[in-house]
Amino acid sequence: MKEKNDKTKRLTRTEKKEAEENSKNAAIDAAMAEETKEEVIDPLEFAAEVDVLSKFDGEWQDATAGIKKWDEKKAKLDELAAACTNVKIKPASTESLTKFLKKEIGNSNMNIVMASIKAAATIQVGMKKDFAAGTKDLIGAILLKGKEKRPMILADVQTFLDGSMGATNMEAIAEEFIPMLTNIAPGVKALTVKFVEAACQVTYIDVLQRI
Repeated sequence: MKEKNDKTKRLTRTEKKEAEENSKNAAIDAAMAEETKEEVIDPLEFAAEVDVLSKFDGEWQDATAGIKKWDEKKAKLDELAAACTNVKIKPASTESLTKFLKKEIGNSNMNIVMASIKAAATIQVGMKKDFAAGTKDLIGAILLKGKEKRPMILADVQTFLDGSMGATNMEAIAEEFIPMLTNIAPGVKALTVKFVEAACQVTYIDVLQRI
């Protein structure tokens, strides 16, 4: 005859539910741990810094801003984006360049808008944390483009937003994006919510408690 201690213990419904929940959490933790092992290496991390922005100084900005033909202005903006692509940009003041790009992002010509956003995105990637102030100044204008319905513009907007957490953090730009969460334009509100959800996956924030 088997001793009582040899009998298989029957779990109650509550205990069974807890066991299943613990098993599920363990699987999730294991998956997250596995993902953490996969390090993403930035190809620019060990690259030499390049002095790019000095070529696009105040004189260049004023001359470009004064161009009347949209295609000629776009060509200048494309020139800026090309110079900053796949380059580790040497730190420099971007205050005037950011102000210039912000104005062009508000341009009525969508070709100029897209070229400006692309240029801003390439600078952001090339400078990382050194473009924190620039990201803060531009993020509001970028999010406002959520009202646009053209996929090409929204794609450029998303590229900038995707790179923003590499340059700054949610706490630093809270005052810029929080008002967008209640923007009257559904597209702006939706884009901002999507941005916040994505950012929450890579950074800790509690700034939404301010709303």
